[in-house]
Amino acid sequence: IRNISGPFNIIGIIRNWLLRSKHFGLFFYELFNCPWCIGFHSGYLAYLLTQPHLSITALFLYGFIGSGIVPLFDSILNYLNKNDADE
Repeated sequence: IRNISGPFNIIGIIRNWLLRSKHFGLFFYELFNCPWCIGFHSGYLAYLLTQPHLSITALFLYGFIGSGIVPLFDSILNYLNKNDADE
């Protein structure tokens, strides 16, 4: 979501539309630049989309797990892209 455009630039179009918003553009700009924020919001949204019953503890657990996983994969992706640029 942060770095890719997706197939047919769908993610890029949605991201640009959100960033151009007069009232929420700054919020989405800061959200897309923070891997912990993206991870937390993605984690609890995944919980809400997959679980039929709401548990506040599980909601926060999914959020915190997401905020730990996304920065890890983000740093791995940055490392791989750095090595590709060096070659």
